[in-house]
Amino acid sequence: FSTERWLGHWDDLKQHGTLTFERTFKTRNGRLFPVEIDANYFEYEGKSYDLGLIRDITERKEAERERLANLRFFENMDKVNRAIQGANDLEDMMKDLLDVVISIFDCDRAFLMYPCDPESATWSVPMERNKPEHPGVRDLKLELPMDPQYAEKLRILLAADGPVAFGPGTDHEQPSNVSKQFNIKSNMAMAIYPRTGSPWQFGMHQCTSARHWTAEEMRMFEAIGRRLADGLNSLLSYRDLRENEAFLDKVVEHIPNMI
Repeated sequence: FSTERWLGHWDDLKQHGTLTFERTFKTRNGRLFPVEIDANYFEYEGKSYDLGLIRDITERKEAERERLANLRFFENMDKVNRAIQGANDLEDMMKDLLDVVISIFDCDRAFLMYPCDPESATWSVPMERNKPEHPGVRDLKLELPMDPQYAEKLRILLAADGPVAFGPGTDHEQPSNVSKQFNIKSNMAMAIYPRTGSPWQFGMHQCTSARHWTAEEMRMFEAIGRRLADGLNSLLSYRDLRENEAFLDKVVEHIPNMI
């Protein structure tokens, strides 16, 4: 303790008799760890004493962090489920969900890219949400060619079992041409697989500065991506059904009366 801090504790002890507080200690090898201190003040033969019990609370703190992380996880997944279940339209669902993604991760841009296919000639972004100062592919109404750098990124995503981080401090560089065009400093993305059509890419960008995505954030992002794939299955099937019904209605309308 510093002298000033210790004198403050000593004054509190003399006033209240007992005191419990937490501090951080350092081991000989420099590792920091949390402790809880139970201090008691008493007087004996005209002298003042402080009796303290110090316990290592690393496990307690880790359990509390894990509990709070799980609580955040389920709270955020509830937001995701409400965004998906509350939509009857594919575009509305994607818009609402990507707004939730931006609020959860405080990222600058969240998007769905199609197709996540390195053999495709072009690619586009059917849905994207972003902070106003960071317009993206959809805002600019672009369909981009599939250049070798971006195709390689898609191959990495298709080979992975979950999300992949791109940018400084990761194992993968962000494609430089797209990064420059859209000011992407860090990117996390994953391939998602609806039952119909080609895979999609679900991703988010950090544009203001490079970002280190934590293990907790990657776990959250993966769960959202898998839930999004389920939502796409339902709404793509619903859209196809509606298109087939509209087609059959037109057929019936144009059948000659004699038939």
